[in-house]
Amino acid sequence: EFRRVLFRSEALSDSSASGTFFLVPESGDSSLIEPLTWSPKNGTTATIETVRLDDVIDELEISQIAVFKVEAEGSEPEVLLGAERTLQRCSLVAVDCGAERRGEDTAASVIQILHRNGFEVLDSRLPCLLFGRRG
Repeated sequence: EFRRVLFRSEALSDSSASGTFFLVPESGDSSLIEPLTWSPKNGTTATIETVRLDDVIDELEISQIAVFKVEAEGSEPEVLLGAERTLQRCSLVAVDCGAERRGEDTAASVIQILHRNGFEVLDSRLPCLLFGRRG
């Protein structure tokens, strides 16, 4: 039983729209950003609605978040851009910035967004994981 868990069939992004979701079941590299491992032979696509986390958090009337963990298979900047009000409610942030955006990591963009929202980077195990605390 999951009393405090809400399951939704939307993807987080920087806008409320629809987008193509690339599915690669064998490698788990599914994302709104086309993975390097995706091809019509080993994967499929689906059209999925995207939402801003800010809109979801406002809708649910959540006022405080202890830890915000982001693992979006290369879409971390878009998730964070759609969560800038949400970041103001967070104390700690952990972001996986691995090289999942067409082979490039998202660390530089993520650090810029976190700094702009009042976070200091506590630890960066680049190019993979970044930890931030509200400054």
